[in-house]
Amino acid sequence: MFKIWRSQYSKYGHSPEAENELFAETYTADATYTDAELKYISDGGFNGIWLNMLLHNVVYNEAFPEFGLYAKEQQEKLRSLIKRAANYGIKVYLCCQPPRAVNEWDKAFWEKHGDVAGAAERLSALWGTKDGHEYSNFISICTSLPKVQKYLEEAFADLSRALPDLGGYILITASEFPAHCRTFPHVNGWQCPRCGKRPPEDVIAEVINCVERGVHSVAPQQTVIAWNWSWRTTMNASPSIIIRQLKGNLVIMGDAERGGRDKAGTLIDEYAMCYEGPSPIFLEDMAAAEAHNFGTAAKLQLNVTHELASVPNLPVPGQLFARAQWVKHTSSCAGFMGCWNFGNAITANTAAFHYFTSQECPNDMTEALVTFAARYFPGCDANKVADGWKAFGDALEGYPHCSPWLYMGCVNWALGYFCPPGKMNGKGGRSWQYDVRGDDLSAAFAKSLDHADPNTPRSSFTDVEVLERMQRISQKWTQALKLFEEGLASSATHHAEEELNTAKVVNACFISTCNMLRFYLMKKNGGTGHEYLELQRQELKNVLAVVNIVKADKRQGFHSEAQVYMFDAKMLEEKIEKLKKLTGAEE
Repeated sequence: MFKIWRSQYSKYGHSPEAENELFAETYTADATYTDAELKYISDGGFNGIWLNMLLHNVVYNEAFPEFGLYAKEQQEKLRSLIKRAANYGIKVYLCCQPPRAVNEWDKAFWEKHGDVAGAAERLSALWGTKDGHEYSNFISICTSLPKVQKYLEEAFADLSRALPDLGGYILITASEFPAHCRTFPHVNGWQCPRCGKRPPEDVIAEVINCVERGVHSVAPQQTVIAWNWSWRTTMNASPSIIIRQLKGNLVIMGDAERGGRDKAGTLIDEYAMCYEGPSPIFLEDMAAAEAHNFGTAAKLQLNVTHELASVPNLPVPGQLFARAQWVKHTSSCAGFMGCWNFGNAITANTAAFHYFTSQECPNDMTEALVTFAARYFPGCDANKVADGWKAFGDALEGYPHCSPWLYMGCVNWALGYFCPPGKMNGKGGRSWQYDVRGDDLSAAFAKSLDHADPNTPRSSFTDVEVLERMQRISQKWTQALKLFEEGLASSATHHAEEELNTAKVVNACFISTCNMLRFYLMKKNGGTGHEYLELQRQELKNVLAVVNIVKADKRQGFHSEAQVYMFDAKMLEEKIEKLKKLTGAEE
């Protein structure tokens, strides 16, 4: 069974414009994944790592000689990493979205290859601006054409031939970056005259089949994983129809939480810790894969999600139990991918998940939590620890799980932000990137539209609703923290210290988030006054409670997707000084 992970220090590389580069993860990962890092991952129970790959970078092919100018160097680095990783029982997997679109600014490319031009999309909505200018249109390389299909087959065959010990590939065939001609609904650009007449299911299946044929023509031992990410939402495509058209030896991987509803009835359309899962849609897709004799796999977040991603883990292993049971008891399950490019620390959550999937683990959740707690925290009161974990999970129920709050909310950075008095002070910015911060959180409460249908609203919450929900979470988390601390008091272990400190920092993040929301509402409704100062006194107490933890534990505050600290000891110390001056607090 594959158990795929990644280093929290490896840079994913987001550039949508990259065609030939030596700062891609396929080049830099050999240096990032030191022997110590590989051992850390292996000791954490994982036997695979995934890297972000752009086919443009790593393969040279005569059909498009503009690509792969540094393919030899990229492949040499990959071979080195593959060889060293094998020493720790780890396989390397390449996660990719082929074929990626090419910028319209590349006039020389399109003058030569205008015959393969397909749909076009403008990326400014997703990626903002570059050097003060909006990104231009990206034109897809049309996969309906035999020439492009041949390129895909040959490119993957050549790469697998060059990397025979590669673990395999993880294929994304939906959104985020323009790729094939049906990647986006094309509301901003123009449709391909060929693919625009075809169902999206046909185009997706065709791409996957091309890759599978190319890989397995030379390397039948390598695993090709087709990930169902956003087939339904962004592409408005039917997974069952796609799966029916797939051929060869494939593993179908599904997002274990997406498409479900939590106990509050909120639609889950992202990775989630507030929802136990697996979702009915995940189970439906995996049943379709089984019916066509494909292997299955689960895409999971074992530590954190966008709900709060600037801590090592949300200590809610009980939320992972049902997902682990699916992995353990599903005969077609080939493995799981336990993280995206954030939430990549080895914690009690990852250890618990491995235990939950083992044959020795009880099938009752409470019994499993108690048994695991006794093993992981020797000397603890295992029953109280388990009750604390369950109480943390209960606290997360009702999280305002919607795209605007997840992507534009302040949970990741509120602890390190000082909200000044007076009028609104700039936009809050994106939650998963390091933006210039302000206290205007209005974007976090915008109406959210379905990407596949611009006229269909998705789940969203008002500012007051978000505050109410976050207050309930914060209050319940504070209560659960007391129980958890009591359970760990008798375990003088490093694991106990780490997990308790993380639970305390999570608590502080939730308190700061609630205060930030109150500040926003004050300013929205006319400014700040006496209540503002009282809240800042509470905020001072909150930050003081965790500053030494953050100072001692460099994992706290780090967001591995952004590769920056959303908060750190220096930010907290500066905030403390500002709060003391503002409130007149004594030294």
